[in-house]
Amino acid sequence: MSDLKKYLLLDEEKLSYSLKDADKLGKLKFISDDINYWKQLFTYNEERAALENFMLYRTAGEFGLYKKGADDADITTPALNELKKRLCSLSCVEKVKMGKEIDKNEKDRVFLVCLKDGRYIYLESDTANSLMGDLGDFLRKIIMQIEDIPKGLNWAEATYIKRYNLDENRTNSNYYKPFRNYYFYKLISKLPGVLQDEIAIECYTQLEERARVTHVLKNMILVPYGYNSARGYNLKTYKSNRKIQDRLDLTFVDFEEMMDDTMFRDIEIQKRLRNNKCTIDSVKFLLENKEQVFPQIPVYTQEAENKNITGILERSKIINGTLL
Repeated sequence: MSDLKKYLLLDEEKLSYSLKDADKLGKLKFISDDINYWKQLFTYNEERAALENFMLYRTAGEFGLYKKGADDADITTPALNELKKRLCSLSCVEKVKMGKEIDKNEKDRVFLVCLKDGRYIYLESDTANSLMGDLGDFLRKIIMQIEDIPKGLNWAEATYIKRYNLDENRTNSNYYKPFRNYYFYKLISKLPGVLQDEIAIECYTQLEERARVTHVLKNMILVPYGYNSARGYNLKTYKSNRKIQDRLDLTFVDFEEMMDDTMFRDIEIQKRLRNNKCTIDSVKFLLENKEQVFPQIPVYTQEAENKNITGILERSKIINGTLL
């Protein structure tokens, strides 16, 4: 299974600019001010641990170092071609257009699907089972175990904010994210050597396996227009009111709850996702063609719903079982 991150492309002009910006990569000049050092670091390397490649990808992304159109695994050419292939294999589909074929200003991840009954729907690419949420939670729990956090400081203030001499008073969280991710990468490079708890070691091992399959073709999916960003942040399931947080199982709970409400129409989903291109027909289409378009949907045990390291371990085992 090929990792789609190898198709991402760094933009040397953006990299050079970031090194000159004291609020971006320039803050890390004390590590190196050589552009070639950072170019090599942020280039995908099969010799690295999968978790290291993943976190460097997230760091480079938050610093804005990739070329436009080659800055996310689920908009790489192999990913988009695979998703188009799945759509074109469906007997109900007449024609499929992607990205700039639709409009010069359209996002690369967007698909216009023309159905044989004359209807058309907009979809977009996404990653089925995301990793960052569980990985971030795991690393924060490990930090609290192995770092000496002075009284009165939170873990961020005591670690990367202090280490990289960041401004403590910024109100925009985007300022901190690339530095947090780089700190996570440095921490991962030390693991599992510093882990002593057997559950934590096993969890790290499962997360490493999960990182290997997060950005493979099997884990690429289609969602309604605008759903990609919404399900990763504040979107909750329509009736049961559970934060979806990029979970594939809760994505389908949300789809089914929308469809079960006979009064739920285009205006409601467009209000939820804040655009006028998503339609209830797109949800219906994805449910009807679930077997052909999606990987196996994880079924979580009660233990896997826990927020502790054991819960992260169990979720990772279940997700890996659907993809390996």
